[in-house]
Amino acid sequence: GPARQETARHPQNATHLDVIAWQHKGYGDSILAAGGYTSKRRHRNRVAQVRGALFATLSQSIDAIPYRGARVRLKAKMRTKHHGQGRVWLRVDREGGDGFFDNMGRRPVVSESWQPAEIDGVVAADATQIVFGVALFGVGTVWYDDLELSVQTHDGEWQPLEIPDPGFEAADPLSHWRPGTGA
Repeated sequence: GPARQETARHPQNATHLDVIAWQHKGYGDSILAAGGYTSKRRHRNRVAQVRGALFATLSQSIDAIPYRGARVRLKAKMRTKHHGQGRVWLRVDREGGDGFFDNMGRRPVVSESWQPAEIDGVVAADATQIVFGVALFGVGTVWYDDLELSVQTHDGEWQPLEIPDPGFEAADPLSHWRPGTGA
């Protein structure tokens, strides 16, 4: 009855309730949207992409000279939300120009559950640096954990290399990871 409806509109305790707000423009309903009526939910946080920036990265690099001729591998776990495209990336810089590069361009992670990701390539004979990291392409949110950079030994086993803050758990992640954006 009326008393029950009034309680729903004015609860005694609003601690766990969210404010929901709508903004309406024009006359009509959603069926008549072509006639100039629009309605938009306003209470949500708004996520806006930075104009011109198509991706954001965190990266580290190590000296490649001790690993010349070996295979290198980057593994991680990641999950996404709000249309995020999560990727790990690995690049081998060479004295004479470009070397190996993979940024999961055709296979981004777009799952709300934790997913494994892996990249591997060859460290060229004239390699100078191994650069690796994580990336968010487009808008959204991506979580990363358990990064592992490894090199393959002569017997075929993968030997993990020590990298600072592989789980992004440091009080200041930027003390180990370099940020970047790109277009």
